[in-house]
Amino acid sequence: MAATMGTVLLAIGLGTLIAAAVLAAPYSAAESGAGVRSRRARAVRGCAWGACVLLAACLALMAWCLLSGDLSVRYAVYYRSDSTSELAWLYKLSGLWGGREGSLLLWSWLEALAGAALLTRPVRTKEDARLNGTAAALLLVLAALFTAVVLLVPGNQLFAPLPSEYLDGQGGLAGQARLWGLSSLLEHWAMVVHPPLLFVGYAGMTVPAACGTAALLVGDFQGRWMGLCRRWALVGWLFLSAGIGMGAVWAYTVLGWGGFWGWDPVENASLLPWLAGVVLVHNLVAYRRRRLFPRWILASALIAASFVMFAAFVTRSGIIGSVHAFDGDAASAWLFGLLAVVPLGFGLVLLWRRRNCFGEAPSIGDLASKGMLLYLNDLVVLGFAILLAYLVLCPALPAPLPFAGRTFSADAYAAIAGPLGVVYLALAALSPLMGWGRTDRAVLRARVFRPLVMAIVIFSLRMVNFFVNLLPVYEETLAAGGAAAEALLSRGPAWYYHGVAVGALAVASLLFATAAFSLVRRLRKGHRLAALGAPLAHGALALILVGLVGSTMYVSSVSAQLPYDEEANTASGTVEIGDWELAFEDVRTVIEENRTDLFSTASFAVWRDGRPWGTIAPAVQLIATTQQHQLHAAVVSTPLEDLFVTYQGVEKAGDEAVLVLDVSVHPLVAFLWAGFGLLLLGIALSCGSAARGGRSRAAGESSDENGGGGNGGA
Repeated sequence: MAATMGTVLLAIGLGTLIAAAVLAAPYSAAESGAGVRSRRARAVRGCAWGACVLLAACLALMAWCLLSGDLSVRYAVYYRSDSTSELAWLYKLSGLWGGREGSLLLWSWLEALAGAALLTRPVRTKEDARLNGTAAALLLVLAALFTAVVLLVPGNQLFAPLPSEYLDGQGGLAGQARLWGLSSLLEHWAMVVHPPLLFVGYAGMTVPAACGTAALLVGDFQGRWMGLCRRWALVGWLFLSAGIGMGAVWAYTVLGWGGFWGWDPVENASLLPWLAGVVLVHNLVAYRRRRLFPRWILASALIAASFVMFAAFVTRSGIIGSVHAFDGDAASAWLFGLLAVVPLGFGLVLLWRRRNCFGEAPSIGDLASKGMLLYLNDLVVLGFAILLAYLVLCPALPAPLPFAGRTFSADAYAAIAGPLGVVYLALAALSPLMGWGRTDRAVLRARVFRPLVMAIVIFSLRMVNFFVNLLPVYEETLAAGGAAAEALLSRGPAWYYHGVAVGALAVASLLFATAAFSLVRRLRKGHRLAALGAPLAHGALALILVGLVGSTMYVSSVSAQLPYDEEANTASGTVEIGDWELAFEDVRTVIEENRTDLFSTASFAVWRDGRPWGTIAPAVQLIATTQQHQLHAAVVSTPLEDLFVTYQGVEKAGDEAVLVLDVSVHPLVAFLWAGFGLLLLGIALSCGSAARGGRSRAAGESSDENGGGGNGGA
């Protein structure tokens, strides 16, 4: 019943999407009377919103199948959750976007909502109506393509019925189907929200490309399309930031290796639209303030959407191996491969042919100007993004191409990203000090003095922490030898390794100082709350950079084995690392209500500097149906470092038993999470600024010439 109903709803939804897309562009360009245009406008809006309702009904039906344990639909069985925790209902619901088919329908619905929203947007002129209608038509076509895949393409049909061979005589699951289900690794609150956040971000980043392409098609060379998509770009970038951040939280707390970014191909691919979003949102502000980069902004919007499709290609095609990817699918490979290339190529060719229609753009300015720093930052970010995309594809490239068939390590990616990131943030730190066109030397000296003093004070404090807490970790790791020492040495000589770290801390200090003074200046001038977004975001990046230095470059770790008496439930010895000491208390084993999950939890008393700190309880989970182990790390967080403990279980060697655990200390992780939260706040406030697109250009220029910087600060 559910399979038939879902298929019918999808078919009607697809037909309605096609009708809305076909009607959207022609209605806006019609030369008929106002009454006819009004009726056609109502019709196309009705089709668009009707399609949204139908796709939402399909999502709701699949959600009901997952929550109720319906066994008639294959997808609902394959991605079911048997969790018995307090969030069990949420984990069951997350199966909706846990698979290739369900996540694609969710994405299709979001694209349809974006198209319908553009059609509903009030317009004042016929030109605005044409622009809205054409952009909406492009988004609705994209939604229709996605919907067609989950309706028509074998292996991607969301409501395909479960074959009878997977059911026993009593209506229960039989055979291999009993082993199906959502991975227990995904049953975490951060992973529940991670995919939807990314898909909202993906949908948001396709809107500027649709608006830019529509501008080329209808002949809008006055920049109206930028006002139409500015908020969409910021909202898309906000959700991409939140999605990537939630993925990092999940990796840090669930995967048990103590990291939050592994430079996996899918992780790298998800970073690409975010990087392109950095370029797009800053350049949109530059155009609003100074009418800079009209052609380049359109190209960057097309590139951002292309990277969105590239990320989907890497995740869904199966061509690039990744633990985070879906099962390979030829239809997805063709669909997203073409969507990553064809719209970008079409848009760039059209942009080139009409390049002279935009008129002359104002000069960027001299080297010591905000416009030039923004341009240089664009080159750094997009250069890194293109290189990153190429390196991700390398394992699947044919032999004549450079690095074909080669897979790069996380250290290789980090060696490229680290220095480029420091350069980018150094330019961003200088930007609030500059004017848009030309910065007078006397004015620059006056602007630099106080932020520079503050930066020197902050940097001095960070260097004290560096020499007292970070540098000894590096030296102790090398002295201990082993794989950890070899990994450090592989990253380059000590002078270079520490030089990058110290340079990053110096840049972070300057960036934080300039952001702080920009924030204070805006508060004194009585700017609206939305205007505080840019300095908050820049200050957040400074905190994130400090956190990255400590938590990725100066981590200390130890693997311990404590002799364990199973009968007495006691272990001898303690584990010491840095200022921390762990003493064993007990091990408890519990079988969950679902009778398939077994938890073994080890409790340890924690001491720091000889004083009791509390108790931690890392655990290891055994899933009986799949015989998989999942580590549940215990983390003790302080402002300057995290104690990270994973319990591997009990191992036996003959008659002897030992408790195995890995313990590590991650400096400055709190700075990373604080910066992440502050970044989201800053972008969210900037979304409010984008909504006030009608603010006078003169007021904006005046603010920036006085040193505001705004989002245009790169």
